[in-house]
Amino acid sequence: IADLQDQVPQSAAGRSLQRGAELFKSSGCGQCHRIGNGQGGIGPSLIGIADRKKLAEILESVLAPSAKIEDKYADTILMTVDGHTFQGRIESETDDAVVLRSTGTFTESVAIAKEDIEERMLSKVSSMPSGMVNHLERDELLDLLAYVLFQSLDQ
Repeated sequence: IADLQDQVPQSAAGRSLQRGAELFKSSGCGQCHRIGNGQGGIGPSLIGIADRKKLAEILESVLAPSAKIEDKYADTILMTVDGHTFQGRIESETDDAVVLRSTGTFTESVAIAKEDIEERMLSKVSSMPSGMVNHLERDELLDLLAYVLFQSLDQ
């Protein structure tokens, strides 16, 4: 993080935002995160991220996603009295049940009766897989970061 922090561009000059956008898609970022009219949604919106976070925090989120997880983006883990474990994002909750959406598939939901829940906790592991950008060369990573930082300012 410290090594890259000094190399992250302070403007889009000299970086390829087009390649950054392509890498955003091909690296899987757009499956969860949204910039502009992109799909995404289960992860934090990246619109205006440069206004909300310090550069070191953004780099840490990209390079070490489990280092710090905001509670609202953490998976919930529910352990039931019969020994089953469920993990995902809370889709809805009533006095009687919790509905979790699996962060593995993003499409499956399961309702668990509250009377069946023995333990409830937030996951300390990010649903963003570690190493998502490890395949990128330094210049590619810098283009991706430039796209995220500067494209989001225009949205």
